Amino acid sequence: MAQFKYAGHLLPRKLPIEQLRKFASLAQEAARSIPSMILYRQHQLEWTEKDWTEVLADERLHWVVCTAVMEDTTTTTNTLEGRWVGLLSLRGPLSDVMARELQLQSHSVDENGAQVPCWAASRLFIKARHRGSSEAIEQLFAASRRTVAKVSVGHRIVAVFSTVAGNVEDSVLHQYYAATGCETVGHISYRGSLYLYGELDRLPEDIRANISDTESKLLLRFRWEIRDEEQSPET
Repeated sequence: MAQFKYAGHLLPRKLPIEQLRKFASLAQEAARSIPSMILYRQHQLEWTEKDWTEVLADERLHWVVCTAVMEDTTTTTNTLEGRWVGLLSLRGPLSDVMARELQLQSHSVDENGAQVPCWAASRLFIKARHRGSSEAIEQLFAASRRTVAKVSVGHRIVAVFSTVAGNVEDSVLHQYYAATGCETVGHISYRGSLYLYGELDRLPEDIRANISDTESKLLLRFRWEIRDEEQSPET
């Protein structure tokens, strides 16, 4: 089996057209990969380059990709060259109003009971060929941590909420979650999860009106302790 080197990258707000198409293709593949969510993301399969440009420019969201290059190549992992094999979307920090509406306050405190910034992580996706790689997962989350740290300057603890990913090899993901102290903290409705991830207001009205209010998903929490060096401009 071919060996790869992986790296995680935060995408800029604007991309050259070829990279924009790679982003759109990866996001659409991620949308198709979770059967339970396809009803709410089907419309995204018809989005144009203009739509994806607007999504990328949305200041509420931060998009992280994982790139892969062959170990025996001279291509560097420090750029967006190479294959785009993983994706993760971050939203945050969430407003106090949103945290209250989703009842996240009790799950987003430090050891002294003080509120800490809340974030949401969604669309965790790794292409099938790379799902057995723990490094791909680690690089995707490492870039996510760097992003959260830079935005949440001055905070030592942040709470990152997510739901169970259905498109990553279970054993690899379980090992990563266990190693990083991920916890199940409750359930969240489908409507709540779409709101949490910043997707609710982009849904067509007919779909939004028919979202199940009875079905729910497990709500997970990462409690990240941010190191000083992660908040420095050089990281």
